[in-house]
Amino acid sequence: MGQDYYSLLGVSRNASDEELKKAYRKLALKYHPDRNPNDAEVANRKFRDITHAYQVLSDKSKREVYDRYGEDGVKSGMDSAPPPPRYSSFGGAGMPHGASFRSSFGGRGEEQDPAMKFFEQMFGHSDPFAGMSGASGGGMPFGGSFGGGGGSRIPQSSPFGPRKGEDTVFELKLTLEELFTGVTKNMKVSKTVVDAATGGTMQLDNVLRVDVKPGFKAGTKLRFSEAGDEKPGQTAGDVVFEIAEKPHAKFLRKGNDLMLTVDLPLVEALCGSEVTLESIDGRKFRISEPGTISPGKVTTVPDMGMPISKQPGRRGDLIVNYNIKFPTALTATQREQLRQVLPAS
Repeated sequence: MGQDYYSLLGVSRNASDEELKKAYRKLALKYHPDRNPNDAEVANRKFRDITHAYQVLSDKSKREVYDRYGEDGVKSGMDSAPPPPRYSSFGGAGMPHGASFRSSFGGRGEEQDPAMKFFEQMFGHSDPFAGMSGASGGGMPFGGSFGGGGGSRIPQSSPFGPRKGEDTVFELKLTLEELFTGVTKNMKVSKTVVDAATGGTMQLDNVLRVDVKPGFKAGTKLRFSEAGDEKPGQTAGDVVFEIAEKPHAKFLRKGNDLMLTVDLPLVEALCGSEVTLESIDGRKFRISEPGTISPGKVTTVPDMGMPISKQPGRRGDLIVNYNIKFPTALTATQREQLRQVLPAS
């Protein structure tokens, strides 16, 4: 089978194209030879291996061949994937005469390494530290430089594009009825945008359609990618709407269940009762309580709670708590009658 390309990139066999790209991006920066001057040979080997693995897995037809036949199938010409490039070790006889470390990787020399060329085509530059600047005049931005002379540097951008801006978070307050039925809200949002011509900023208004599914809970976050503010040198941040639940006059939500407290006169608690209730969606129904209802008794009505957003068609339960209402005063005759009817213990 040869090398396991998925393991090399640290992804599962059903990884998406975006997951593959993120994994390659992370590993390419980690093992870039410029970042590993003291272990260049190992870094070079890792860099070429992960590059080749990504070249194969990012191509649909090549990936199909690899999944069926493994590395041997790729190398045998079952597809058009080129074999991994061959490299000479750094600092030894295998290096072209007079070539420097940088020239071997195509930064300033005449020949460019195939893996580095692919890296440059993917991310726009062969140097993983290009575009980084800092207050001091050193080289590497990770606490020092190859040739001495510099302090730490703060990266303003990366070989993978500008940094992403901060999220803008709004609280979206909804009634329990809206969370029960689902609702669509058109939210007007003001954002800062950068004028590409002048570098200045301006304010623009945008209307975002927020679709709330039945059963969404407080704390659910709905994200709009790059709909937030822009800053020079950064991509736009996201706009996030976080759902908050408004208090309800009758119901209290607990997960997917609804809690309802019902006042019940003492006589009905003692003699049994049919209780008429109204659901969160306005439907009236009756539940029978034929026996004595003691204080603290709880009755569960299945499938009368909130919709379960991840399981369409299913609902939580309605949990009914009874609040027994005792009379505030009794006449002497009423007290005597109760003593005759009710057991003493």
